[in-house]
Amino acid sequence: VKPDIHALKKLNSGDLAVLAAAWSSAIDPDMYQIYHKDSKATSVNNWNYKNILNDSTSYEYDVIMRLSDKIDRARETINQNSRASIYAECLDLIMQLAVELPTYQRNDLFAYNNTVIDKETLFKKPSFQMGPISKLWEVSYL
Repeated sequence: VKPDIHALKKLNSGDLAVLAAAWSSAIDPDMYQIYHKDSKATSVNNWNYKNILNDSTSYEYDVIMRLSDKIDRARETINQNSRASIYAECLDLIMQLAVELPTYQRNDLFAYNNTVIDKETLFKKPSFQMGPISKLWEVSYL
């Protein structure tokens, strides 16, 4: 992983295949700017929304419509538990678009290839202090 101030531009142009990024957000974030079909933010260009929204017969179009409806529904309530539930559904839809792997702030994410690493040998109870590979000497390869 290396920093690149032009990463989003490269992602949009197809010159970058993978991006790891972090945006600051409130405890109860609003997903409109990043994922809604009517967003005017440049971030939706990175996920090809313009072309997807021009093809109403595509699978992705249907996902974006459902995602946008859920975002609208979440914006209609100030109940944080209700919004969290709707956001969880939104994150599942985002995963169906396969454009990014969203994680909530203050959570750690670990990715590994389960054809290379024996998952049974990873640390079983990760916390903010100890991740799955905290006892690296116990991790076995397949």
